[in-house]
Amino acid sequence: MSATGAVGHRRRVASGSTLGGGVQMGEHQTFAAARRRRMAPLAVAVSGHPGVGAHTVAAALRSRFRLCCTVIGDADPPGGADLLVRVIGSGARRCDVRACSAQTPLIVVAGKADVRDDSRAEAAAAADVLGRPVVPVSALWASATVGPSALAVLRAAEPGDDVVRSYGIRGVAAAQDWLAAEPQLSGADIATRLHDASGIDAVADAVRAVSGEVASLRDRRLCADLRLLAARGAAREGAEQALVGVHP
Repeated sequence: MSATGAVGHRRRVASGSTLGGGVQMGEHQTFAAARRRRMAPLAVAVSGHPGVGAHTVAAALRSRFRLCCTVIGDADPPGGADLLVRVIGSGARRCDVRACSAQTPLIVVAGKADVRDDSRAEAAAAADVLGRPVVPVSALWASATVGPSALAVLRAAEPGDDVVRSYGIRGVAAAQDWLAAEPQLSGADIATRLHDASGIDAVADAVRAVSGEVASLRDRRLCADLRLLAARGAAREGAEQALVGVHP
């Protein structure tokens, strides 16, 4: 998923002909670098208290949406990330409240929804604390694959530990219920049902909801790049022309 596809609406950015007017080759390359940063694929930084499943959520975002995800610690800067994803546990901690004060566009995911008795209620309670929506997700189910050998094990009365680790206790139980009702289901069918039950599609909706913030952030960065070029003097005219129509 590119930044253009993932975040939807884009404000008008200076055209290639405007960027190229009257500058030398090295300056062309600098302008091109600024434009590439503006239109690059969406960069996501995922964080969370140890044990909440930040790495599993990042893997699910890569698998389901092909997003470029980096897992960072609470003390790590977001770098050039366009979007922060904060993964929380069963409730909001003080570190989650701090993380949600970030200026970068941010969405909150309540991980490991498959092990919660009422993941939606817990997410709603956390949203009250954090002051922003919280999406309950089973990242384990979101990135699940079910090959022939796994399907055969799921059909067994007592699947082994490897299958339980892959899909969770409730995922295994759900898969066995589906197979009992519809024995003809394929591994792909089971995986699709786990994906649908994971809640991951709501994360895509949350990303679309902050698309305007992401676009504004990228415009501000582009303006900063162009103003730096203008301040250097040699490419001032071209940079100032490029700034026309860019809305920070």
